[in-house]
Amino acid sequence: MKRIIAVLAISFLIMGSCRNIDLNGIIDASGNILNFALNENEVVLAIPLSAQIIVNKNTGKQLNAVIELKESTTVEIVWSSSNPSVAAVSDSGFVTPVTEGNTDITASIPGSSFSDTCNIYVAAVPQFLSQVDPLWGSLDMGLTGDSIAPKGVLMVSCAMMMSVDDPIITPAVLNLHLQNNNGYAQDSSLLMYAAINSYPSTSFIYQGSISFNLSQLKTELNLGNPVIVSINSNTHFVLCVGFEGSGSSTGDFLCYNSADSTKTVHHLDEFSDFDSMKTFHR
Repeated sequence: MKRIIAVLAISFLIMGSCRNIDLNGIIDASGNILNFALNENEVVLAIPLSAQIIVNKNTGKQLNAVIELKESTTVEIVWSSSNPSVAAVSDSGFVTPVTEGNTDITASIPGSSFSDTCNIYVAAVPQFLSQVDPLWGSLDMGLTGDSIAPKGVLMVSCAMMMSVDDPIITPAVLNLHLQNNNGYAQDSSLLMYAAINSYPSTSFIYQGSISFNLSQLKTELNLGNPVIVSINSNTHFVLCVGFEGSGSSTGDFLCYNSADSTKTVHHLDEFSDFDSMKTFHR
């Protein structure tokens, strides 16, 4: 089963065509190795809340060493993690996330000055919750008598986001809190975010709605903040939980759609007409 998120395609490069000395490495006597550097400085992996202590052995991310030499030579790469309690790395460069936090993954060539490091931030992923779940789909919400199944997409998206802090939150529990704390606007599909901010077991604070922007979306996710994306003129919402690749196109971003009956990881380019992003920090 595919696990959510990572910034992908990190590689180590040893390449070049001239005998220069620079900050990234020094050419050896034979002139074989010319450079050693990371393409990117940070990787973001994510793990499900249920696996924060013990991670399924099939999850994680492979970091690949791509080596170009002037001559055909075998070069050993040694991998290490500065904080294996957050993420461990195998002898082959496979990173296994363990719990939320930061660690540095270093690759080095033994007996030489060649090494480089990338920082990995392991982020918790929200649980998937469905607005059509029979446990709460028929519950009334707001002031108009609408039920969660047809109208609760924004509220359920908030519940998924808040599950990062409170893994036992459900739409039914959040719905009751909103009803008791003036959390619904006149239109029950809209929320009064002061009630979200006051939810007792989470620390998410609503920052506002901003124009849809991939660069800002990537920044928020790198900070460990899931983002609710408004689509189709604010008639539907999806929760972005991470990205893969460079994060430069909508197809790189991964999201949950509360209208699904079962957990499905969508790519954002499966949707269209992006209006805005609702951001929350903790």
